Amino acid sequence: MTIPLAPRTARAIDLVIGERTEGPLFSTADGRRLDRHGAARIVRQVTRRAGIAKHVSPHTLRHAFITAARRRGPAAGRAGGRLAR
Repeated sequence: MTIPLAPRTARAIDLVIGERTEGPLFSTADGRRLDRHGAARIVRQVTRRAGIAKHVSPHTLRHAFITAARRRGPAAGRAGGRLAR
């Protein structure tokens, strides 16, 4: 199943990609692909700066996205679906 992205999410991805046609969507400062450990570090830093004491991980954000998509409608979000723009 394909889950459509919200228009503002699609725009944000387009801004990140720019004119590139290959390579990682997210990269480190030195241009390498951002791995799951780096993503977890970023999420921890952002939640700490926001004053959120609860543990939040990239997986937590994935669950929140799916939950929000499901609330938008019965066909809007199903776990395990692909994202589409």
